Amino acid sequence: MRIIFFTDSRDFGSYAAAKGIRKLIAGESRFIARTLDCENFRHVKVNNDDLILVAGGGLLSPRLEPFWGWLASLRLTPVVLWGVGVSVPASRTTGVDPEIIKKLRPRILAANVRDDLTNEMYGLGAHVSFCPSAVWLSGLKPEKTAKKGTILFVDNPGLLARKDAELIGRLCGSSTDHSSPLGSLGVPGLLPLYRRASLVVTARVEGAIIASGLGLPYIACLPDMAMIEFHRMYAGGTLAKSPGSVQDLIKDHLESPQAPEPGRVDLEKISEFAEKFRKILYESLTPVDLGSCSVRR
Repeated sequence: MRIIFFTDSRDFGSYAAAKGIRKLIAGESRFIARTLDCENFRHVKVNNDDLILVAGGGLLSPRLEPFWGWLASLRLTPVVLWGVGVSVPASRTTGVDPEIIKKLRPRILAANVRDDLTNEMYGLGAHVSFCPSAVWLSGLKPEKTAKKGTILFVDNPGLLARKDAELIGRLCGSSTDHSSPLGSLGVPGLLPLYRRASLVVTARVEGAIIASGLGLPYIACLPDMAMIEFHRMYAGGTLAKSPGSVQDLIKDHLESPQAPEPGRVDLEKISEFAEKFRKILYESLTPVDLGSCSVRR
């Protein structure tokens, strides 16, 4: 069996989730034949005895429906979902069409999702836990030099009005949209922006996830369905009533004498699914040549 690992390598939230998963299954990483971006699936040759691992937050976004449609069409290849979450634009009530996931469900050996909303929307009967990115982030705490007034703005150009984004951007010291390369470092280079911050103002649920994984408070300036659900389950931040109210919330944060409570991150529960994945992996193994490594049951 080969593991073909699909993620959204151009988005920092999914990148961090994939890093956490690789840390959780470090001993089994030799089985990972390829790591691919979800938008580059069209020329991938998949065998029936392969295992497709789809991992990372926000992958149930409507823009990735072609990938999920292709996955559902494979008919025989087993699938594991890990750390996925729905992303719901303001113009829709779901992310990826639930009918596509319904076709895929018989081939899903196991699923882990980041919230109850995703689980119920797609009828997955999944294991629910905080995003696996926390396993990677737990060892990467904010820098000791971070000052209380250092604020990071995580933009969402597809959903947040530009006039609101410009206003919030002026209140914060740095900004990112999670996908734009930072100099020559690309997506991994976004981590220092978080580690230098004392507060994250985010229009993306992934921004709240990264902040919580690092023990940072967040202000959700665009509380959509996914953000409201994340906050309900894991807390650690504040939901703004509107983008215009963010300035007052930032002021409250800076003037508060008490440090805010961190988000509820249960690393043991995240690890539970890693054990389930290992069990599936070793129960399914057949002799296979992975280049320099021959693996047998």
